[in-house]
Amino acid sequence: RSCRTWIAEGVWSSGRQRIYHFGGFALAYTPVGRDGTLGYMVDNANIKPLQLRHPIRVSPDGNRAVTGSGHVFDANSLDHLGTLSSEMVDGAWLGAELVTLRRDGLYWQPSELADAERVAEISGFGRGVFTTPSGRIVTVVEQGASTVLAVYDRTFQVLTPPLFADGFD
Repeated sequence: RSCRTWIAEGVWSSGRQRIYHFGGFALAYTPVGRDGTLGYMVDNANIKPLQLRHPIRVSPDGNRAVTGSGHVFDANSLDHLGTLSSEMVDGAWLGAELVTLRRDGLYWQPSELADAERVAEISGFGRGVFTTPSGRIVTVVEQGASTVLAVYDRTFQVLTPPLFADGFD
């Protein structure tokens, strides 16, 4: 696969003005100039090969990156810092806190390397988790032929009944 493919599958970090992507067997980034030009790909050649899977999620301050396979990186040096307790389907940041959607539920971690606490169970196949500027957490879960959206507050209480994307209960 070409570098262009890796960048196309990458994640933008506005805090660092970089596109994070996989560069072979490790996390890499490509800086983007103010005029939109791509710089040279940066990776950590000293890291051992890792099994990496999407998604890539970068903290709002641009200091940490987490992959779907659970690997945690320093987003500047690209040093491997450790792993989550299990793989994630998706992840989102609430400030410095990490919220991950895993096969068996929604998890909260005060930091990316802290112990995870399951805060909500999911019924179905998790597709995504997002956070809003007001601090709400939104999960996207497939339940049979329906896609269900649930909105939580910062204490992980459901704010609204689940919303079905197809309009049927």
